Amino acid sequence: MDLQTLAIALFISCALQVCALAAQWHIAAQGQGGGWWTAGIVGVTLGFGAMMLRSVPGLTMIGVFGNNVLFVLGHLLLFAGVRQFFAQPVPWRPMLVFPLCFACGSAWFSFGYDHIVWRGTLLYASIAGVSFMTATLLW
Repeated sequence: MDLQTLAIALFISCALQVCALAAQWHIAAQGQGGGWWTAGIVGVTLGFGAMMLRSVPGLTMIGVFGNNVLFVLGHLLLFAGVRQFFAQPVPWRPMLVFPLCFACGSAWFSFGYDHIVWRGTLLYASIAGVSFMTATLLW
């Protein structure tokens, strides 16, 4: 399976997950965090959509940059949903500053100094950090 086929399959899978989450959130609106979770999966879904741009000549780096930023933003929104689910305040300042810093770093490693290792390290370390914060809340 090539990257394009995988991106399409994951895009469709995540889009169906968005539909299921949105329906669940609408049915059980009293639950906390459902809107954030839906928005987070929308971010990840759009990230897979941006991943499909990688195979379009001239849009490869825009697809890489968009994919990375949307993945991190989606994970941050999922983290906000978990915080809201446990009735904890969402830390707005870090939630705004972190994706902006990530986007600047990702833009540098995508357009300025095109280096796949540093770009991947930044992406995976950021997602791992947000996932670790989410896991500690769930623990």
